[in-house]
Amino acid sequence: MTDPLSMVLRLLGSVLRIKLVAVALWAFLPASAATQRIALRTGWNLISIQVGMPSTGFTIPEIMAGLDRTNALDAVWSYNAVQRSYTSFQSINNYPSDLAALRPGLGYWVRVTSDAVLTLSGPSWNGAISLIPGWNLVGFPGLNRVAEEAPTLESTFRDRFGKVSQVWTFQSGSSLFGGQRFVGYDTTARPPLGELNSVEPGRGYWVYAGEALSIGPAPALVLAQDTDNSPFAQPIPYVGANPLYLERMVIPAGTEDAATDLNRNGILDDPFTQDFMLFDEGVNLQNVTILNTNSSLLNWSIATATPWLSLSPTNGTTASESDYVSVVVNRNGLTNGSYTGAFTVDFGSAQRVVAVLLRVPTIAGDYRGAATATRVNGSPVSLGKVDLNLSMFMEGDSPATNRFRGVINRDLALLFPQDVFLDGIFYQGNNFSLTTTFEMPAGDRHEPPYATATNLYNYNPFPNSIYRQVTLQGTRTTADRVEGVYVESIVGVLPENRRITVDGTFVLDRSSILPTTRSIYNGRSPTTPVSIGGSGGGISSYTNTLNVPNAVSIQGVRVTVNITYPRPDQLTLTLIGPGPNGMRFVLTNRPSNLAGSATFSLNHFNGTIGEGDWRLVVDWNGSSERGQFNGWDLNLLGLATYTASGTMVSTNTGSIVPAAGATLTLVGGNIIYQMVTPPDGSFSFPSLTENAYTLGVSKLGYQEGSKFFRITRANTNLGNLVLQPLTNATATVLATPTIGAAPLHVTFSPLVPLTTLATLGNNITSSWRFGDGSTLVLTNLASTVAHVYTNGIHTNATLMLRGSTGSPLTFSSPSIHAHALGPNTNIAPHQVDVAFTSPRTHFLHSVAFIGSVAAPVQNIGTPVQSVPTANATTGYFYQESKRDMAAFDIDRFPFFTRGTNVFSPLTGEDTAFFVQPSTPYYTNIMKTPAPPGNLTWQSYTNRDRYRMIVTLGSHVFGTQPASAGNFRLQTGRIEP
Repeated sequence: MTDPLSMVLRLLGSVLRIKLVAVALWAFLPASAATQRIALRTGWNLISIQVGMPSTGFTIPEIMAGLDRTNALDAVWSYNAVQRSYTSFQSINNYPSDLAALRPGLGYWVRVTSDAVLTLSGPSWNGAISLIPGWNLVGFPGLNRVAEEAPTLESTFRDRFGKVSQVWTFQSGSSLFGGQRFVGYDTTARPPLGELNSVEPGRGYWVYAGEALSIGPAPALVLAQDTDNSPFAQPIPYVGANPLYLERMVIPAGTEDAATDLNRNGILDDPFTQDFMLFDEGVNLQNVTILNTNSSLLNWSIATATPWLSLSPTNGTTASESDYVSVVVNRNGLTNGSYTGAFTVDFGSAQRVVAVLLRVPTIAGDYRGAATATRVNGSPVSLGKVDLNLSMFMEGDSPATNRFRGVINRDLALLFPQDVFLDGIFYQGNNFSLTTTFEMPAGDRHEPPYATATNLYNYNPFPNSIYRQVTLQGTRTTADRVEGVYVESIVGVLPENRRITVDGTFVLDRSSILPTTRSIYNGRSPTTPVSIGGSGGGISSYTNTLNVPNAVSIQGVRVTVNITYPRPDQLTLTLIGPGPNGMRFVLTNRPSNLAGSATFSLNHFNGTIGEGDWRLVVDWNGSSERGQFNGWDLNLLGLATYTASGTMVSTNTGSIVPAAGATLTLVGGNIIYQMVTPPDGSFSFPSLTENAYTLGVSKLGYQEGSKFFRITRANTNLGNLVLQPLTNATATVLATPTIGAAPLHVTFSPLVPLTTLATLGNNITSSWRFGDGSTLVLTNLASTVAHVYTNGIHTNATLMLRGSTGSPLTFSSPSIHAHALGPNTNIAPHQVDVAFTSPRTHFLHSVAFIGSVAAPVQNIGTPVQSVPTANATTGYFYQESKRDMAAFDIDRFPFFTRGTNVFSPLTGEDTAFFVQPSTPYYTNIMKTPAPPGNLTWQSYTNRDRYRMIVTLGSHVFGTQPASAGNFRLQTGRIEP
């Protein structure tokens, strides 16, 4: 038998060209498996199979294995139309069976001894059926059809239907239900018989053909085509080897089509050659159309491994009708950006892979919703809903941008009498924080009449300013919805600046992908007419300038020009943005009609800052006509931003001088900006919205400081900020905190006087060593650094300063004690009963350390766990257990006079406290022990008292159980 797939290709060469192209679209890849189940009734059944390879089919043993009834197969007969003969398998012993296998495309008589179900698995078969003149026993493709949806004979044979005079099948089953009879379509009968009007999977059919026919499907996939943008291109013959376009006319993609040539191959695909699907912002569903452009039946299935894609339905069979698949995307949980995926349409031995590009929009747009306030100052109070109608703007165009801005629209939010600007940031994917602090200025401070009021603010009835801090902490649950927690703090309503805190939840839904372009700047030039035109004096243009005082993150620009000119077609109007290389926009180029006022709108500014001079240039190009320029309006749409600036200075020389090299950190809302002051000490932080900010300042040799300020609808000049020199005489390094569980975050602050720094000259650099192997070198001399100790350790941090002159200076911090929450395998091995003459630091594994530490002592005795340190001569001993507290004291009240240098426990108040034998404290503090009750105490001079330590739920960690004797503090009292 001729290979059906090859036959399909040859057949399609004789039909419409689009059919050949449709086949060429499919890649002949390994097919996915399908399963077919055929119900067999006791006795004879006329069947066909629609899965498996046409060249091999299923052997008789495989057929037997596919039956759910053992030994149910009695006989199988097949008809060879060419030879007009039968072959068969019969279960009779020693019967010479000559039927080896059952193949797709043919019909078979099967007899079973009991009802059974035949289950077969393999590639879906979509091959061609070869009919010769006369009778043929065949089966048609198709797997997933129910009886009421079975394709008609006419749709199956199509234009070949007139060549087929009879089609018969056999209905098996009990005669009580009209079974075991032939059902047919016969045009030769009188009257014609039409009881059989459709074909079904799993059935075999006797077909009488008047001539040789080939019946076979041809798949076609229809997707949205590429768009040809103006100027339109003309089709040209394809030159290349891609089978998609062979012998076709194609439309080449121009530079103007870069965005609409979806697969970027330089050819604008039509619906039949398209292999790319784009889900742009706001598009959630598209349809795929599956066609059978030839005869017979076409099986198909569709699948994807892309988690954000869903397909419905996932399989089907089509004859002449179209099948539709809904492709749906789910952006939930995806951050903004572009995502690639794919789905595969499977036709058995042919597959088509379609690439999918999904664009997840940024948070930018307009949102409608409200906050529901549920508590006031922690008490359940229902305040109803607070309107929150927001416009969101991304801070930049990069997909990696995680900062955004927001503005609450005063016209759509009842409780916000002014536009409120917020700073936002995304963290951990779709989680975000959006916050602001804004001022409502004081209202009327005078008694009526209000005509004499100098500070009347209609939206605040109080005679003092009210500050409102709003925070939205939430999650972008879908591409078009954000929700979370709403918190607002209000100061200025209650006496003594007592705070009112309102909290609840919020839900906002996007109503528009593009944010509302708020009008931020409106400028108008003088309306005094200016003469323009004429060719005299060599003047051929006129420029008028408007200044925008504040930064505006531009979303759009509108320009209105009023000109009276008899020949407007001889004028060119150009708008030039701020700066020496400002943006240039030709508003008109010799317009045919510019009579009176005309407005021009400009877009695609992508957040460009609009602060500075904007120039309108009127060029009449030497025309002798004369007219008048009557003024122009400039309207900037977008989000207003402001600048905080000032100068860092010092006065330690007796005069005010710039302070270079100071590290500035600006924190406000979700903003953290850092900079180092240049030689003139100046600083400037641009692009700030209305909010409350704190500016932190640090510089080596000076006291650290901070400055709190608010931005309210204007740039802020902080003036001169004075650095105060350190007053300590010697250099030291502070550390906070010095003790805690790892990971321990420690902040180090060097206090180095200017006199000490002066010995190093210029070009001073700092180098920190934190005692755990890490090194940090800072080229600018920030006063404060932070470090994280990830494992348990007892160490000191050191700071080394180098300069152009003198020797390097090194300063050490206090001891840092990081308690490991688990065993530290990097420490030195445990040693029992060894007195260390070299310095050691003792520390232990502690789950719930809450106490203090014992005072420093000479470090001799048995360590619990130890690690060498370079310079330490003393260490800290930690006395901890599961249920003990330990107290070490020498003298209790009333105290003896220190001058005697002898403290006796025999006075009564001290007898309850003594150092246990066999401990480092005992050997270090006491002389040779006398019998109990007659202890001789060592001199207290230059000794420190011991303090009490209390821990809960912790234990001493050692390489051996504590009960084995590896820990000798509180002997016998420590449990493993």
